[in-house]
Amino acid sequence: MSSLVPRTARPLRRAVALALVGGLAAFLAACGGGRTGVDAGSADRPVRVGVLQVAQAALLDSTVARFQQRLSELMAPRQVEYEVQNADGDQSLIGSIARDLARRAANARSRSRGQSPEIARESWK
Repeated sequence: MSSLVPRTARPLRRAVALALVGGLAAFLAACGGGRTGVDAGSADRPVRVGVLQVAQAALLDSTVARFQQRLSELMAPRQVEYEVQNADGDQSLIGSIARDLARRAANARSRSRGQSPEIARESWK
């Protein structure tokens, strides 16, 4: 049974889907944390967002740029700092970058709660 999508378009569609999922995951990681209250002074600190771009492509570049623009609009007046990392299509690098971003997010949350990074890593297992 043949697909309606040409074989040449499948890798690009997959890359776009992975980039969107990665962007959504980064957004949720940045906004998560389970706390409903706002610390005094936390509104003064910028929100740090890690973005994993699966590969270099014009469509993915514009998707990441639009994600950054829209998130900055939604978070205003609070500043948003972005760390965009590109895996250049390397599957092993994608996993490595994702783990690194998740580890740094857990460490940042633990520091803001006064926990040690080791405790945060245990809660992510």
